[in-house]
Amino acid sequence: MLHTALTAVAFVAQVGLGVMFLWSAAGKVLEWSLFQSTIEGLGLTSTVAGSAAGLLIAAEFSLGALVAVGQYPAMATIGVLLLLVLFAIVGLYAEQRGLSLSCSCFGRARTKLGRTTVIRAVLLGIPTLLVGLSSRSGPSAWPTDSGPAAVVLLLCGLLLIHIHGHKGRAWSAP
Repeated sequence: MLHTALTAVAFVAQVGLGVMFLWSAAGKVLEWSLFQSTIEGLGLTSTVAGSAAGLLIAAEFSLGALVAVGQYPAMATIGVLLLLVLFAIVGLYAEQRGLSLSCSCFGRARTKLGRTTVIRAVLLGIPTLLVGLSSRSGPSAWPTDSGPAAVVLLLCGLLLIHIHGHKGRAWSAP
């Protein structure tokens, strides 16, 4: 009974984390210029900020898809934890430097980089660890043939980037 309840909680955490990272990546694509300016505000050049933004969005789409459908759970968990550590470091950096930058975590959000983003990253580590540990104790609640679903999610992300890029707002330096 307890094992079934923990499996259900881990499954909800898995899907929730995956959807959250997919939503976050989509928000960054749709608010590309805001996201890139946030990265530039950390002291990176426009070119480096554009590349960093693209890599982060790709990581969020990829990890979101893998986590949501339970594919490569160990790799996905490690990737998500690394992203959360990166987000916490950036939040601490902004806080220490007194930077007033939009988080741009989910596109156009009012949250500023700093203490709140650090706390959020740490708190998101809890369900991430739960998902990672549950995948070690047994199979995912998803069917084992959920790989095609991950591919579909990744293709949807690429399509969003492609469509938005053709509107002239994404992937270009100011």
